[in-house]
Amino acid sequence: QNVGAGGTIILPRQAPAVDASTRRTAEEYPAIQGSSDRRFRARVTGVDGGELPLRCRPPRERADDEFARLGLFDAAVIKVYINARGDPINHKFYKKAKSTKILVTVEGINTFPLEIPFINYDELNYGGAKDVKTVKL
Repeated sequence: QNVGAGGTIILPRQAPAVDASTRRTAEEYPAIQGSSDRRFRARVTGVDGGELPLRCRPPRERADDEFARLGLFDAAVIKVYINARGDPINHKFYKKAKSTKILVTVEGINTFPLEIPFINYDELNYGGAKDVKTVKL
């Protein structure tokens, strides 16, 4: 959600990965890419799960390069499928997933990575989530 940038925030089309590193190993779960199966393509929706509002959609000539363009107080949800190798029931993924990073461009000038933290799986199950962080630009 764009809550403070004076201009437009552009979300370039990209393949986010989930950081699952531990103290001893660096590990990432990549997004599924290049599949001819349309079910696994990244999608952008509105916060309510419906279609992205027209004002947030990129122009037709930029549709292949951008997910969305967010004006002040606009929000979008990017849905991607993550390849969690060796984890048939997602337990390891939920336990190890720490954050993901996406690139954002503010006002068409500055591009920087935005880290989005996840709530810890154990905290979610046992009600211990005390400090849920929000990400503001």
